[in-house]
This record gives sequence, C-alpha cells and structure tokens, in this order.
Amino acid sequence: MKSIIQIFIILLFFPIFSFAQKILPVDDYFKNKGEIYFKIYVSSKKEINDLSNIISIDEKTRPGFFVVYAYANEREFKIFSELNYEYEILPHPGDLLKEPKILTDSKGINSWDSYPAYQTYIDMMNQYQTDYPNQCEIVEIGQSVNNKKILFAKVTSPVISKQPKPKILYSSTIHGDEPAGYVLLLRLIDYFLSSYGNDAALTDILDKYEIWINPLANPDGTYHGGDNTVSGATRNNANSIDLNRNFPDFVSGDHPDSSSWQAENIAFMNFTDTMRFVLSACMHAGAEVVNYPWDTKPQHHADDSWWQYVSKMYADTAKYYGHSGYMTSVTSSGFTNGYAWYTTHGNRQDFMNYYRHCREFTLEISDTKIPDANTLPALWDANYKSLLNYIKEASNGFSGIVTDSASGIPLDATITIPDHDMDNSFVFSDIYNGNYYRPIFQGTYNVSFSHPGYKTKSVSVNTVNGASATRNVQLSVYGSGMGENTCNYSIDLCPNPVKNILEVKFISKSSSYIEINLVNLHGVKINLDKQNFFDGKWLKNYNLSNFSKGFYVLQIITETQNIVNKIVLE
Repeated sequence: MKSIIQIFIILLFFPIFSFAQKILPVDDYFKNKGEIYFKIYVSSKKEINDLSNIISIDEKTRPGFFVVYAYANEREFKIFSELNYEYEILPHPGDLLKEPKILTDSKGINSWDSYPAYQTYIDMMNQYQTDYPNQCEIVEIGQSVNNKKILFAKVTSPVISKQPKPKILYSSTIHGDEPAGYVLLLRLIDYFLSSYGNDAALTDILDKYEIWINPLANPDGTYHGGDNTVSGATRNNANSIDLNRNFPDFVSGDHPDSSSWQAENIAFMNFTDTMRFVLSACMHAGAEVVNYPWDTKPQHHADDSWWQYVSKMYADTAKYYGHSGYMTSVTSSGFTNGYAWYTTHGNRQDFMNYYRHCREFTLEISDTKIPDANTLPALWDANYKSLLNYIKEASNGFSGIVTDSASGIPLDATITIPDHDMDNSFVFSDIYNGNYYRPIFQGTYNVSFSHPGYKTKSVSVNTVNGASATRNVQLSVYGSGMGENTCNYSIDLCPNPVKNILEVKFISKSSSYIEINLVNLHGVKINLDKQNFFDGKWLKNYNLSNFSKGFYVLQIITETQNIVNKIVLE
C-alpha cells in the first residue's frame, strides 16, 4: 500500500497520470481478452517482489521509484485491487493499430518479413520434414487448450540415428503477444536445413548436435484474434493463465500462481522429463537483454560465473550485429541476473534449470512485443550468430560416456561436483548411450560419478572456456574389481527383434523391487511394470504391438541396479 508521500511523488513527476482509470468497469477488459495490461508505481524492489506473487509484471526503473507494467487475469486483478494501489489501464500490446503483414502461403516465406497464419505455420513445419527427411523430424508433443498443435522440429543429421550428441532446445512465444522469436526460430530451422551440405560450419553443427526447435509455445495466445492474424494476441493462454508463471517452482511450490498446470505446460514437462537437454533458451519480447537464473531467489546459481560468461558472449555478439543501442535497454552490458532485474515465480527458465538439470536462459530480443514485420530480418541479423555460438557451448566444459566396467552397458549416472553443485545443478548421463555433458566455467574440478549399486568414482578435470575436456568413466559394481565378472543377475529378452510379445526373464541373486520401462529414441519413458518380487525370478510377457516400430531401450531397475538392453520392435 502506498504512503501519502509516495503518492505525492508520483503526482509531482507524472501530472498527466489518469487515476480515473481506477473506477472504470474493468469487466469490459476481461470479456474479450481475459486479461488487462496496466501500469503502477512502486517505491521499492520489495514491493515489486511482493506484487510478482499476484500479477505478471515487467519493470522499468525511474529515479526514486519504479514503474511497473503488468498483466492480470480477472482473478489476479481482483486480488491486486484489494491492495489499493493506484494504476492506469494501458492499450494491450497485442491490439495493434496497424494490421501486421501475414503470410498465408508458405511458399512466400523467403523474405522473412511477415508473420505466418496458423495453418501456414503448420504447413511450413510439415514441409521441412518432407523436404529434408534426413535432417528434420516434426514431433507434436501435445495440444493447447484450444487443440492447436505444439510442434518441435528435431534438426540433426542423420535425424533417425541415436548417436551420442548433446541436445539443445530453443523455444519462443510462451507469451502469445511476444512473437518476435516465433519467426526467428522458423528461420533458424530453414537456415540449418537449407545450408546442410552447402555450408561447412552449419553442416558440422548438425553432425555434432541434436537441436530441438519449438517456434510457438502458446498458439492460443498468439492467434487469439483469429488464425490469420497476430493482432489481438494475448499474453496468456486460452484459460487466461500466464504459462510462464505456471511451472513448478522450487522456492514457491508446485503451483506458485495458484492455478492448475495448463495443457501446454503438461505437454512440455512430459516431453522434457527424460530428454536430458544440455542447454536451452526461451525467447521473449518487451525488452532487450539476456536474463540468466535464478529468477525466483536472490542466491546465485552454482554456475554463476559460467552464466555470466555465456550471457556476455551472447549479448556482445548481438550488440555487434544489431542496430545502435541494441541490447542496452535494461543494462549497458546486455545481460542481467533474473532476480536482480525483477522476481518471478513459476517460470520455465528456473523449471528447466532445477527440475531438468538443464542450462536455460531467457532471451528478451525486442523492446517491442510485436515488432513491425519489416523489422524481423534485422532481428535475425542481430541474433542468429549468438544462437549458433550458444549451441556450441553444449559440448564445452567436460563430457564423456559412463558405462558398466564389465559389460560396457551405458549407465544413467549422476555427475556431481562436490562443494560446488547446489540447487540441482548436477547433471545425468543419458540412459541410451551413457553420454553426459557438463558446461562449466574454466577451472579444475573434482567430479563424482555415481549410480545405484556401483562404486562412486572421483575424477579430476581441468577445463578451459571455449574448449571441451573428455572424461569417459567406467563404474564397477560393489564388491567387485575392474575386470571381474560383476553381474549378480541374468536377463533374457525373447524374441529380439520382437513383433508383438516380448518375454522378459530376469533372475536376481536376491529378492527385489523391480521396475521395467521402455524408452524410445526421443528419450520418452513408458512404464511397463512396477512391483516387488520375492523369489529372485521374474518371467512375464509384454504386448508391444501398440508401439511404433524402431529401436528402444528396455530399462530394468531394482533396488541396487539399473540395467539397460537395446531391443528392436519390427
């Protein structure tokens, strides 16, 4: 609540501020869009932090106080109104005075100076897979509240191979009225695919990295005004929920916005659960700055030095190729710690870093939320080299493969740096190949590799910025030495390859809990069984006829071991 002195300061410096807006019937603002856009004045960072628990805010500083631009749905605004702040309702950023240039034919995208209609977007994504079947696969991970598709382009070569490569995720427009990155990421897909085999540097990236690109995370918000326009776009989804405040938060709990998880976010959480992404980035607009974690707490990330290193690299490159003053609207450096800028809870950046052990930052690439379509090529010129550089950081630091010392079977091990890691900054190796990647600031680290039932192993690693150190590690089972037969179980999968029914015969030296999972090439895990067995023998048939043909990993987890076997479903 504001003091008399604070209100006097606002009146003194902003005599044209319209307090009359406060008594307008705000119901009119919710009937059409489900949300309003407004600004308020506060005098301290603490007030901003407190308000971030109620409304979705942006923040601009002025001498002596802060001007906060905010969004709220009807429930949030009712709670905010009870605090008796003075506010001014503003024109919604999605309600454009000038109709944006819209592309309704995917064949005309070459100039990249228009926004695609919804169906054009779907057609473009599918056409990439058709035109480049060896380098592109389109994966639908789910649908929005209004049943619009949430699509990812998997871009790598060869796309059907399960080679051990670092995985990178790029996503945009989780806020529907911020589509600047939408076209940029579509262009990035096109740039990779059309250049493969013709440009040595881009060919090398697709050969070494697996890149997943989601141009449009909130299709309902972007096309709120109709499928053939981005005018009328909303920040929130069709349920008037801010998707970037709707993720679990390790400080504020599973539902920091007091709303159930939305369909779009459930699909995303399920998709990323077993993918082991190394790096990711989410594109926004409304500012020009690189925002790195944490957003939800003042304590710095364990890899804060690395975050500052890669954020500076991104911002410096973007400033060099962008227009005069680009990436300086928030800080002169072009990057900021999220909490130091303004606090948010339940955002995707912190979710990916804490719950998915990934490294994600937020890229605010345009001061204008919906830039004039003619300026989109300039945004591409400013950012695409930074995006390419960030991808390469996925293999820098140190990396390698973790396997069983006797069988050579890959292990999904935990890779931790004692006295360094905190807040889930450790990483895992991939279940399919055992490969792991740990980007980190240069230095010497004692690294611990562990897996249930195996002896923990410590290795010293020296890293240099911009380079990769390789450390392949073999783990041995407790009670065994290197070179001994370490198996205390036997397993038989019949037949393999399998067409319909797979027989799993598992014999353990001790009675145990058992969990059986089937993991596909995308890392998606399907549970087949989970229970106790008491005589040391397990024999059961599983009908796999409903699964797609291809390669899978069958994972058997007991109380002491994690066993993986490759199977082929014909």
